[in-house]
Amino acid sequence: MRIFILEDDSTRIMKFADALLHAGHHVDVASSVEKAKEMWSPPYDLVLLDHDLREEHYAGNGDGQTGHHFAKWLPDEEQPPSTAVIVHSLNPDGAWNILHTLEDKGYQVQRAPFGTILLQWLSRRPR
Repeated sequence: MRIFILEDDSTRIMKFADALLHAGHHVDVASSVEKAKEMWSPPYDLVLLDHDLREEHYAGNGDGQTGHHFAKWLPDEEQPPSTAVIVHSLNPDGAWNILHTLEDKGYQVQRAPFGTILLQWLSRRPR
């Protein structure tokens, strides 16, 4: 599977890599909106998005550098309708903003906060 991850926390990135790379998946990881836009090269089988990409976003001071901003940037028709998107942000308001933005664009989106259950599910995904 080709998987795209937008995440800035190095510990989470390592845990995603452990779950996905060892299962034989190809993974592209971006830690900022700018890098994500540069790296974006669909089609992807699975997309994982975080909202808060810098510490100040927890205080609500977004400056165009959140997962929601990336979701708004994604073109409506760029991904096939079968592509799964998982919003793994622990920020409930940010996660719902991403979810609703992508649903409006026709993406199949679900919310699964980062944690053991999500990592176990990812490690069992077939190639």
